[in-house]
Formats: sequence, structure tokens, C-alpha cells
Amino acid sequence: MLREAVLQREPNRRWFSDDDFDLIVWFDAAATIVAIQLCYDKSRTERAVTWSLQRGPEHFRVDAGEDSPLRNETPLFVADGPFRKGRIVEMFMRAAEALDPAIRSFVVARLVEFPAASGASVGKRKSA
Repeated sequence: MLREAVLQREPNRRWFSDDDFDLIVWFDAAATIVAIQLCYDKSRTERAVTWSLQRGPEHFRVDAGEDSPLRNETPLFVADGPFRKGRIVEMFMRAAEALDPAIRSFVVARLVEFPAASGASVGKRKSA
């Protein structure tokens, strides 16, 4: 079940997390959602679906860097091909039962609208 992180330093961002997902939601000054990042399959091959007003929908694999604790690089987003949304939408709806209904609805709508056959990713990008 997604729960909100207690300590957050950015006033226009909310972060929710559980064992399977990390959801970050950004708002403008009028409290309108302007971007989301949903990381999923955190315990396997982590991936991220992002959406923003400027860039639209994108899908990435999270490259966590080196496995060595002596040289663990910053995670990067790398191109990852099509987003298979059916399973993720279903899992997210179960995990998001306790979320603010407006946030939950917004995220589900962006996931459902995501182009099924699109890889919709743009090169390498640092994680937010």
C-alpha cells in the first residue's frame, strides 16, 4: 500500500512509496499536477513511467549503476521499449487505495492513456 514519505523538502512535490512502487507527483503554484514519475518492479528490473506537461509520456528502465558498494554510480533512466500497462495499472490501483482520490485518478488516467506500443523514451536521463 502506497504511503506518503514523511520528510519532504520540496513544497511542490509529494512522494509515495511501498515495496513495489515509488510515485512522485509535482504540482504548480495552483496545486495542479504538472508531472508524475511512477517507478515499478523495484525488487526486480526497476522501470519508470513518467509524464509531464512538457514531455508527455515516457518509459524507462532504471540503470542502478555498479553493484559494488565501493563504486555505485547514480541511477540513470535508459530507453526500455514498450510499456506493458495492463499489469501495472492493476497493481497500482490496488496499491493506491489509500491515496488522495484526485492523485490516484490522475495517475491512472495517465497510465491508461499511455501509448501501448510506444517505447516513448528519450536517450539517457538522470532520475529525478
